Amino acid sequence: MAKATSTMPIPPLVVLAGEETFLRAQHLVDLQKAIFGGEDPGMGLVRVDPTSRGVDAMASILDEVRTPSMFAPKKLVIVDPADPLFKKADSDDEHRLGNRELLENYLEAPVDSATLVLVANSWLKSTRLHKALDKVGGIRWCEPMKPVAALGWISRRATEAYGKNIDSAAAARLADLIGPDMQRLDNELAKLALYQPDQPAITLQAINALVGFQHE
Repeated sequence: MAKATSTMPIPPLVVLAGEETFLRAQHLVDLQKAIFGGEDPGMGLVRVDPTSRGVDAMASILDEVRTPSMFAPKKLVIVDPADPLFKKADSDDEHRLGNRELLENYLEAPVDSATLVLVANSWLKSTRLHKALDKVGGIRWCEPMKPVAALGWISRRATEAYGKNIDSAAAARLADLIGPDMQRLDNELAKLALYQPDQPAITLQAINALVGFQHE
């Protein structure tokens, strides 16, 4: 499973594609840090629900992106959920499909001071828009983790987020108790890291005592 961070420059349009909310949250935190640093984004962070923008939602969103913030030098516009912008509808099919073209046109002359983020459960790889974004690292996949990847993810997450080692037996026990749910696994790792703060590793004994007891 790929890490949420990226070494590529942030493109003007980023798509968070997939249903894994934990990865979405991680990507958004990384983007906010990259754009605003440690500062409070204030008015520079704008969240948009396209269902409240009517049939011209995409044009309205792009107007929002192009409009400079009065109180912040940078702007991060998050559209969540973005799926309705690309959903086919019998009565409005041509308009829906035109939203991709509007984004393609925007990418030809984007504003330097803003980043647009689309949060979508599903995303088509066969479109020109996807291919253009994929070339510049504009697609961040947020797909659910497969069970086979859980052991490696647990080990990396324990080390990178909590500074703890965890052996394969302990990781396997945690994966068996929780499953491949990233958010629940991370919650348990956070509690386990505090359970024995002076220990360099998360032990099988700790998992059985804390997680196993709760699970049973």
